[in-house]
Amino acid sequence: MWSALFAFTLLASHANALLRFPCAQHTVTRADPLISPGEVSAHVHQVVGGVIIDTLSFDFEMPTGYDLQTSTCSTCSIKENKSNYWTPTLYFQSPKNGTFKRVAQKPGGLTGNPNGGMVVYYIQIGQVTAFPKGFRMISGDPYLRSYNSSIDDSRSIMMRCLETDLTSGKDYYGMPTTKCKGGVRSQINFPTCWDGKNVDTPNHKDHVRYAIGASFGNFGQGCPSTHPVQLPLLFLETYWDTTPFDNEWQEGSGQQPFVWAMGDP
Repeated sequence: MWSALFAFTLLASHANALLRFPCAQHTVTRADPLISPGEVSAHVHQVVGGVIIDTLSFDFEMPTGYDLQTSTCSTCSIKENKSNYWTPTLYFQSPKNGTFKRVAQKPGGLTGNPNGGMVVYYIQIGQVTAFPKGFRMISGDPYLRSYNSSIDDSRSIMMRCLETDLTSGKDYYGMPTTKCKGGVRSQINFPTCWDGKNVDTPNHKDHVRYAIGASFGNFGQGCPSTHPVQLPLLFLETYWDTTPFDNEWQEGSGQQPFVWAMGDP
């Protein structure tokens, strides 16, 4: 059901309750420095954050040795943050002929410009430890195709069918099957519990866990003993402008025409 969403963090010192900032999209490409470093990715991603030199590009390998300090600027409003964040790209698949069109993004409802990309949140949950240098993790599972309440990756991601104010709307564990006046917002929680030792693991998941009982909007009841270190909650919002396609599909069938780059409807 859900796409994997990735974050590569430079530094995140303790947020005073909440740190929120918008990041503009700078790259749409078949690259994934975590899953397939230095190679062409299996599907297309959209990337925000740190930019290398004066071109809108980023490192396909991202070795932990320099940890993005070679980035000269960032598409995020907080320029000191050279982290990169990326998600699979969303497409509209025509019910008439099966062709695909990429869904554009737009500014967040509360932060406005920069245009498109994401709104990034770092939320302090009690006493937290800063992300160490070179830290990497992913949220979600690109192979899930339906919601399963027993799986952390299912519970941590939702879609909001936005009203015209771009903030209010109904949340779904999947893409809405109705047309959304303000477009669709993907909302992703990352794990908040760390083993305190590894900045990464081969599957980019084993060194972190979600808090006990955590779900979307619920911080859980603390960290498990295997992963006792509390991290800030990294929460990402992406605003997708689905409205240009409203006249190209019909509601009422229980189906919807949008699909993620890795084939997840």
